[in-house]
Amino acid sequence: MQIATLPDAVHLFVTLPNLTFYEKVDISRADMAKLAFDALQAIETQAPDAQEKLQALHAVLFAPIQQKLIDSGTEVVMLNLDGFLRYLPFAALYDGESYLVERFAFSLYAPAVKTDFQTPDRAESKTAGFGVTEGHPGFSPLPGVKQELDTIFGAAEGQGVLAGTTALDAGFDERSLRRSLLKRPAILHIASHFSLVPGAEDDSFLLLGDGAHLPLSKIRSNDALSFKGIDLLTLSACQTARGSDGDGAEIDGFGATAQLNGASAVMASLWPVSDAATPRLMHDFYAGIMLNGLDKAEALRQAQITMLHSADAVAMATNRAAAALDAPMPSSKVGFAHPYFWSAFVLMGNWL
Repeated sequence: MQIATLPDAVHLFVTLPNLTFYEKVDISRADMAKLAFDALQAIETQAPDAQEKLQALHAVLFAPIQQKLIDSGTEVVMLNLDGFLRYLPFAALYDGESYLVERFAFSLYAPAVKTDFQTPDRAESKTAGFGVTEGHPGFSPLPGVKQELDTIFGAAEGQGVLAGTTALDAGFDERSLRRSLLKRPAILHIASHFSLVPGAEDDSFLLLGDGAHLPLSKIRSNDALSFKGIDLLTLSACQTARGSDGDGAEIDGFGATAQLNGASAVMASLWPVSDAATPRLMHDFYAGIMLNGLDKAEALRQAQITMLHSADAVAMATNRAAAALDAPMPSSKVGFAHPYFWSAFVLMGNWL
C-alpha cells in the first residue's frame, strides 16, 4: 500500500495478488499534516482524546480501502509512505470499533532497499543484547533498560526467551559490539539512543554505553560494524528527533541505512518509549517469534494487542526521551491500553 500526499489530495494505491486499485481523498497537504501532528501530540501527551484524533486520521488514510483489504483476506499490510506520514503508527488508527492492529499487522517498506523476504533459522543462543542505563550529555538515563534485558535474556530464573550474551553501560563499547557482530547474531537488541540527522552521516550516531558516539558514517564504512547476517535489529530506546516541520525522511533513512548495511529487518520507535511498558512488550514480541513460531509482523501485532487489552495502569510513566527533545509531559495516570504505550514500535524490512 502506497500513500502519497499532494498539495490538494491524498492518494492511496493498493496492490493485491490479483487486484490493484486506487482511491483519492480530497484534503490539502496542510490539513493532512495538522491531522497527523495533532494525533501524535495526543498520543505523546497520553491525552484522553487520542482515539478521536486517530479516528479522524483513519477516515482519510485507511477507511476508503479497508473493506477491500478485509474482503481479500489481507493479514499484513506493507506501507510505502510519503513524507510526514512515516511518523504515524498505522497500527493505532481507529475505525470506530477497533484499532487497526486488531485487524492487520504492518511493516514499512523502503523502495531503496532490495529486501529478501524469507524466514531464517532462529536459535535462542544466536542473539545479543546491549543497553545504556546511565545518563550522558544530551541524553537522559534509561533506568528501565536493565530490567528490559533481564526480562528478554533471562537473567533471573523463569525469565527470558533469548539466551545470548548481554552487556550494559561500560561493557557496551565499540569493541564489544564488534566482537558480537563478528558472531553474526540473528537478533541484535540495542536499548540506547540513536540520533540521526538526515544527510549528515558524521553527525548521526548510536550512543554507546560508555558514552561514546558511534557515527553512522563509521558503521557504513567499516566491515567490522556490518549488520550482515542479522535478521532483526531492534533499537528499543531509540526515538528519532522530529521537528514540527519534519518530512519523515529521517525515519525512512534510518531503516533503509540499517538494511543497506546488512540487517534484514529493523524495529525502532516513533516517540520516546515507556520504561514501564517496553520490557513487557519486548518480552512478548520475542516470545511470539521464538516460542510460538510467529513471523515478526504478527509477533509485534500480538504483543501490541496483549498490551492494548491489559488492565494495568502506571503513574507518571518514565519515558526514554533524550533530554534535548523536550518531550511533552504525560498525564498523571493512564492505562497501558492508551496507544502511547503499545503503538510506538514500527517494523521495517523483512517482516517474516
